[in-house]
Amino acid sequence: MGNLPNACFQSAGSFRFYRYDALPVVTDLSDRQSIQEMIKIGQTYGPITNLVNAAGVSPSQAAISVVLKVDLYGTAVLLEEVGKVIAPGGTGGPLPLNLAGECPL
Repeated sequence: MGNLPNACFQSAGSFRFYRYDALPVVTDLSDRQSIQEMIKIGQTYGPITNLVNAAGVSPSQAAISVVLKVDLYGTAVLLEEVGKVIAPGGTGGPLPLNLAGECPL
């Protein structure tokens, strides 16, 4: 999981409550190297089998340049990099930011 520091750890706790394994890793989705580092850390625990990307920035949170860098560029890079290493049969994809708070775990 990559997210803002406090939210990252809170989200991981929510996943664990529902008996999912979750590793909190603070990640800058607008930075390819940060994404690659998150993937390397995740791989130390085993193969990556699933990806849920709920990261995003809304126009009310940041300048449009930041929104585009995170929501478009960052999502594309994340899918590209995870696509290189995801286990056979693995699944994943983006979860639109406006729906992220509406989905129960």
